[in-house]
Amino acid sequence: MARGLLGRWLWLLATLLAGVPTDGFAQTATQQREAAVLKARAGHMAEAQAALRALLAAGVDDGLVAMDLATLLQQDGKPAEAIAVFEAAAKPEPPDYALLAATRAY
Repeated sequence: MARGLLGRWLWLLATLLAGVPTDGFAQTATQQREAAVLKARAGHMAEAQAALRALLAAGVDDGLVAMDLATLLQQDGKPAEAIAVFEAAAKPEPPDYALLAATRAY
């Protein structure tokens, strides 16, 4: 029993030193997308856009990534980029917030 506890403590220590999340799992695409949106809300728009672009480039299968990126681009005064991202996504039923952002970008 003590050996198992020691093993867990060593794993936790190694994980913390390596900078890996302590739950041992990588963030899901949804969590990464949501974290990017929170960055934008905190005023880190460039970081948020870069994170969403990276998710798109990685081929993440989450249709909201493009919608969130288009919305952030429109909010950041980049309407042409917002429209390009929105149109490239070709999401059949985009969320209302993305439609509003695309409408404002046009």
